[in-house]
Amino acid sequence: MLINHLKIYIIQFKNMKIIITETHFEKLNKFFDKSMSDYVKLESDEREYYNDDWGYYSGLVYYKDIDEDWEDDEFVFKIFDTEDGNGWNLEYYGWELKSVINLFGKEMFEKLLKPWFEKTYDFKIVNLYEV
Repeated sequence: MLINHLKIYIIQFKNMKIIITETHFEKLNKFFDKSMSDYVKLESDEREYYNDDWGYYSGLVYYKDIDEDWEDDEFVFKIFDTEDGNGWNLEYYGWELKSVINLFGKEMFEKLLKPWFEKTYDFKIVNLYEV
């Protein structure tokens, strides 16, 4: 039997390789959406940061509770321009998202996070970083 254009995803999870077909990947996306439901309507604020490599830069920071989390900069997500201006870099706070990362594994979490964030917050994400 010939299968045309079947997309498969091979994921390394701990000591196993898991093969996921496109149909199962769509189901996994729906499960990921449900797992991320607490992070759909986060409060955001623009902040200025300094980095030795980039100097000063501005970022849009997403908090669960802006009044409590802003002072200690306990964010969930932070986005800032790419150097070429063709999209956004996304930083996610691994400790805050630990349960979801553990549920999916880091590699799969990051594959699912980028399209989820783009769909949820309407920003084109180019690079992903864990903080």
